[in-house]
Amino acid sequence: MRRALAAFAATLLMALAGPTGPARAETLSLTLPQAQDLARQALASGDIALAQAIARRLLEADPKDARALLIIAATAPLLGQPAEGRRAGRAAWIAARKAPLLRYEIARFTARAALVEGRKGAAQFWLRRAVDVAPDQASATRTANDFADLRATRVLSYRLDLSVSPSSNLNGGATGDALTVNGTVPLGTLSGSARALEGTRAAAQVQLAWKLPDRPRLRAKLGLRAYATANFLTASAQAQAPDLQGSDLNLIVIEANATTDWVPAGFDRPLHLVFGTGRTWSGGNALGPHLRAEAGIGLIARPDLVLRTSLSYERQWRSAGTINATVLRLDGSRALQGGARLSSSIAIKNVVGPDANTTYRAASLDIGLDLARPVGPALLSLRANIGAVDYPFYTLGIFGVTDGREDVSAGLSLEAAFPSLARYGYMPRLTLEAQTTQSNISRFESRSLGLSFGVLSQF
Repeated sequence: MRRALAAFAATLLMALAGPTGPARAETLSLTLPQAQDLARQALASGDIALAQAIARRLLEADPKDARALLIIAATAPLLGQPAEGRRAGRAAWIAARKAPLLRYEIARFTARAALVEGRKGAAQFWLRRAVDVAPDQASATRTANDFADLRATRVLSYRLDLSVSPSSNLNGGATGDALTVNGTVPLGTLSGSARALEGTRAAAQVQLAWKLPDRPRLRAKLGLRAYATANFLTASAQAQAPDLQGSDLNLIVIEANATTDWVPAGFDRPLHLVFGTGRTWSGGNALGPHLRAEAGIGLIARPDLVLRTSLSYERQWRSAGTINATVLRLDGSRALQGGARLSSSIAIKNVVGPDANTTYRAASLDIGLDLARPVGPALLSLRANIGAVDYPFYTLGIFGVTDGREDVSAGLSLEAAFPSLARYGYMPRLTLEAQTTQSNISRFESRSLGLSFGVLSQF
């Protein structure tokens, strides 16, 4: 029957009303390509019923005709049959395995059918598929923008981040085995678990957001965030620290939050407010609940320059007492010539805990550069950070440390994302990161080198 389609005759009955006489019928015989072209022309000109009629006759001859199925996917929603359109689009996608350009059209029309049907999640899925087979960057960008617009209308949305990170210092341990203060005062030898341990960390974060109805000058949503890590020590690390298991380094954080963008009277830009409460577990043991609040506002919001500031407060309840942390941040980014973007962040943190070893001040500076053009197959991002932490008082056992504890850290990272390997809008990502910390207490002098494997959402 396959080649019999070459002689297939699509019979069209057209009412041709003359000025004085009754309608007459005219019969047209068309080859398969001619019938397909006529159906597409009818669709383009808005003659939906004719386009669908021809497509259905084509499917009688070949139920796997991808072009005819595409016509059904495009026309059925316009005739009040979105579910049929979505099913036809799914069948067309399967039938067009070797036609990526056709698949792009199929995915977009199937997304529209799903949207008309009220299945926004399915519509997002098909838009992600459309990005995968977009014929050019302009088409991919347009589809990504459509996805973002659709996501903004969804009441419920989610985000998933996954990574696997081998590291030379999974526990943040010391580089040496001697415990000294100010490089001259020996106090003993560090245990194996206090020194750097090699291993691998797998991390997963799931975020759910429930969008509330918009009000004048106010947008709000409720959220739930769950973050968990699983740690695995190498055989040599396990031999170095037999009293420590990888699971002792595991961390779980669960938090419920509310986020609002509110434009107060007399303001021309929104005030970003976040309130969250949750609980933390470390090594399987509950550390206690926490409560946090954040307020931020944009100072400059232009395509070439963004600058915002925020102030956050967090209280943690621990068995030894409460810990209160306040952070003031200034974040900015600037577009560079050629499309690259330079970003920076300055943060000042003040923490007050129940004892000297949990009370400190800290400052940090982060600088990033996102390149606009790929280098080979990869989109590159560079990051650098420096930071300082000052404990006015610090104790080691029963001994107090003169002048407290002072740490200075620096780090570099290189991130490579691979657009050509993206699927459903998610790109594979590799991150190489090096970090070093100098301290007047050798227990906190450390170096680490890690390679992280993960996925990055394109939109």
